[in-house]
Amino acid sequence: MTKALREMGEEYEKKEAILYYGAVFLLAMIGCFFFELEVKYMFIVIIAYLVFVPQIFYNQRKRTFEIRRFHDVNAYMSQMAQSFTRTGNVLHSLQETGNTFPEGKMQDVMIKAIDCMENGFYDVREAQKEAYKHIENYCGCEKLLNLHNFLFTAESRGGECATEFGILEKIRNVWEKAMWDYHKKLLFDRNLGVLLYAMLLGVCVFIIKSFPENLSIIELWGVQVVNAIMLILLITFFVLLDMRLNTSLLKEPNIMSKEKADLYYGYIKGYDEKKERRKYIIFPILMGILVVLWYLTDSTSSVLAVGIVLFVITLNMHKIIFKATVWNVKKELEKAFPKWLFDIMLLIQHNSIENAIFQSIEKAPPILHSELIRICDILVFEPKCADAYISFLADFNIAGVETAMRKLYSLSVGTGGDAEVMKVIIETNLTFLAKAEEKSIANKGDMSALVNFIPMIIVSLGMMAYCAALIFVSLSRIWAMFS
Repeated sequence: MTKALREMGEEYEKKEAILYYGAVFLLAMIGCFFFELEVKYMFIVIIAYLVFVPQIFYNQRKRTFEIRRFHDVNAYMSQMAQSFTRTGNVLHSLQETGNTFPEGKMQDVMIKAIDCMENGFYDVREAQKEAYKHIENYCGCEKLLNLHNFLFTAESRGGECATEFGILEKIRNVWEKAMWDYHKKLLFDRNLGVLLYAMLLGVCVFIIKSFPENLSIIELWGVQVVNAIMLILLITFFVLLDMRLNTSLLKEPNIMSKEKADLYYGYIKGYDEKKERRKYIIFPILMGILVVLWYLTDSTSSVLAVGIVLFVITLNMHKIIFKATVWNVKKELEKAFPKWLFDIMLLIQHNSIENAIFQSIEKAPPILHSELIRICDILVFEPKCADAYISFLADFNIAGVETAMRKLYSLSVGTGGDAEVMKVIIETNLTFLAKAEEKSIANKGDMSALVNFIPMIIVSLGMMAYCAALIFVSLSRIWAMFS
């Protein structure tokens, strides 16, 4: 753990660690006191709690590091864009940005990057790439890579770039808010889950202490073991939820791979219902045979009803698979389209709409490649073809896509005020981008329902053990009366 902390620029402080051990030890003692655990079970619970202290300590430090790094990256991107808009020079912008950071890891990284730029007399571009690498290695953020690529291009090209940086800043703000909201949600889930678990344990204590003295079960070894296990699972549950909070806020959500996207898209475009029905016909046949055999052995209306439902499901399996695939692709497209559209907004500052679409393919999410290639093939021969724009993703009926593509078409043929139309597209797309970021981040793992469900399962099993113990005590008392 000490090595891992040092890699983050943190130190293991004994005084702080002692406080953690003391607090966890106290919590374990309180739990053992309320459940009236015997010394041997109390010892097991306390040891189990103390074993988790290093992980709790590490989680807290890792979380602090990730929050600070996320804050540093956002501050860097915002300040760098602002400085470059004014200076038009990467080195000067790095120097200005570096001066805004206090002593710490980010300032050290900035100093190394600036040194690379200042000493890069042999090749300015290579020195610039090396400087970027120092920052990218520390931050590990795709949006930072995009900013650096844009800075590289903007400095080489020269000219005004305030509009592009304004767009990048809007994108960054949406992403930053979505990530903070996600982190707050994880924190809320952890606190709510642990509070619910603690309250349920309180109910357990109240129940087992409410039994009459002649039916007391709290001292039975089985109940003691169950109570000790529930207390140990409480700290385990907390640590597992706490570990979710120390994951990187800069890591990009997983996107559908190109191979998978091409497979799904090809399946949807080439879907032939008759062919697919023949492909899956074996399933309804087998299900029909099973239903008949089942009904012959148990001729009831419920068996017949369930059998008919299962047969209908297998008969329409090809349709179910198709609709599920379309839904999956549509969900991915809803996340990908707003990001692609903002790339277009950046590219059209110095390119025609058609060229911007051609250039966007390389960086576009894989799920959009097939459609982009299709409309590019049309635009090569008919640059002003309205159908190429309007038909983009038309098969999936995604809200906002057709409207945005119509506005792009009006820009391409010059029928609308460029600045005004672009402003409308950007402002409208921000709403879609915010939703897309939320969906992408949610795919990292939403366990809200499970977080609330797990304590209920654990405590329910404990209650069942109490019932068994109560039955055992009651039968023992009755046996003693007649003996």
